[in-house]
Amino acid sequence: MNRFKSRVPDVTARKVGSQRYCQIPIGESGVHLEWSVRGRFSDRRLLVCLDLEGSKETNERIFQYLKKHETDLKKDLGFNLQFQYPRGTKWARIFQSKPFNAENQQEVEEVKQWGVEKMVDFHKAFKPLLLTALDPNNMS
Repeated sequence: MNRFKSRVPDVTARKVGSQRYCQIPIGESGVHLEWSVRGRFSDRRLLVCLDLEGSKETNERIFQYLKKHETDLKKDLGFNLQFQYPRGTKWARIFQSKPFNAENQQEVEEVKQWGVEKMVDFHKAFKPLLLTALDPNNMS
């Protein structure tokens, strides 16, 4: 988190505990960025995500708005994104993931650096789009 906060100082500081995720507020209730670790030791993945965890209607509206901008997002970010809706009964997620072996310290350090870089990219790309998507006057 400290590496990310040094690059994007206007975000709220978060402590990373023993859980396998860390949420970063992006300015709207029910919407956040997140690092999430999935899998087991030699077959883990680090996910860098934009999670939509508000009401079903709000999640769907934001997700559809961002999905319309998928081509531009991929171009701006320089990498493919995975769009997942629904996630559970009402949530949505847009993410990228990278596999790593948690038993290999070099891979752990490399994936941490990758995660910081991708999270900076996510913050830059998604924050302005979210402001528009969350605007009640925006119907596009």
